[in-house]
Amino acid sequence: MKHFSTNFVIIGIFALASIFSSTFAQNSFTRYSGNPVLSPITPSSWEDWGVYAPFVLKQGDTLKMWYTGVKSYGVQQIGYAVSTDGINWQRYQLNPVLRVGLPGSWDAEYVGYPRIIFDGNTYRMWYFGHNNVSNPIFRIGYATSPDGIHWTKADSANPVLPLGEPGAWDSATHAGHSYFFDSDTFHLWFVGSDDPVIIPTRRYRIGYAKSGDGITWEKHPQNPVFYGSGSWDSLKVHNPCVIVDSSGYHMWYQGKYGSNYRIGYTISPDGINNWVTLDTFVLDIGNPGTWDDKGVGTPHILLDDTNRMWYTGWDYGTPNYEYHIGYAYALPSALEEVNSGIFPNNFTLEQNYPNPFNPVTMINYQLPMTCKVELSVYNLLGQKVVTLVNKKQPAGRYEVQWDASSFTSGVYLYRLQAGNFLETNKMILVK
Repeated sequence: MKHFSTNFVIIGIFALASIFSSTFAQNSFTRYSGNPVLSPITPSSWEDWGVYAPFVLKQGDTLKMWYTGVKSYGVQQIGYAVSTDGINWQRYQLNPVLRVGLPGSWDAEYVGYPRIIFDGNTYRMWYFGHNNVSNPIFRIGYATSPDGIHWTKADSANPVLPLGEPGAWDSATHAGHSYFFDSDTFHLWFVGSDDPVIIPTRRYRIGYAKSGDGITWEKHPQNPVFYGSGSWDSLKVHNPCVIVDSSGYHMWYQGKYGSNYRIGYTISPDGINNWVTLDTFVLDIGNPGTWDDKGVGTPHILLDDTNRMWYTGWDYGTPNYEYHIGYAYALPSALEEVNSGIFPNNFTLEQNYPNPFNPVTMINYQLPMTCKVELSVYNLLGQKVVTLVNKKQPAGRYEVQWDASSFTSGVYLYRLQAGNFLETNKMILVK
């Protein structure tokens, strides 16, 4: 298996821009011809006016989606659905799975835009809430679940991210967020505005914060960290989706300058500085008369074998109602360069090859997140004979060589400990 080096992140901004110019084009993502893949249920359901802001998590062969549903009179709540192909979705019968708060609470009129992290035991959700439909001030709340369906809000701590001080860039509202967990730290990219007017002048920009528990956040002192490219998205950039791998911090986001939202892409070596953005977008609005001809946004990307996107599209009116969820996939050539180091879905320790070997063998493993890694070799007495890797590594796929020239023939054990993951395999040295 190929080893993906982390050297890519330091090759220089101009080199990055050159690579992206050759690999990204306006039509980097191709729409599914059967869109939309999820639409409102009518009449008189809790989501009879719109569905939007999808978040998709892949677990085994199952895709799990959390999304926002809109009731015709304005209340919005969070629903859940599952799929095996990302196109045909089965809703949970007892939706919504996260409901608005009690009258007078901070999230009494709206809970939506779910973003999820599963740490192996607990589903953690951050969501937006507000209590004023006519002039919403969005805040970020936090909830946990053992199964992704039954959620408990952190009521005593919510909302978990304070607005900025008066006059700060995020003093008026928060809108849009994305999360990454690297075994000991939660990383957040969030949207803020200092303008209390919703339309048309409110400007959105993206900031960064970090946390040890997902509840208490430390904002970066140089916020906001991303403003847009300066042309098609110079007025508003929000609803980011950030994916971190060995090649950098990839962000897909919703942007606009004129009257229509589109979806763009940018990359940074550290998620804070030196964002490289093309002066174009990776998903345009639909053709006139289609369900998404007025705007596309809230992208959620799943980088796997097919590089998939679920997004919101809208056309502002009947008979197609307001919001629907669409599906798109990346052209193979479009993401070939930047996805060369995409992070896997699971921890894996592979069988060494060749096996048996004399005297050199290769050991491959993969990490779905940044974590402390130790790869060591033991004899059958349980004694450690060599440590091959002992450091923190970003998500990615790795190949390590062991030269056993100075060791005697026999059976050896190699053990990978990465975060909470622990696995041991056997190998045979024959001389």
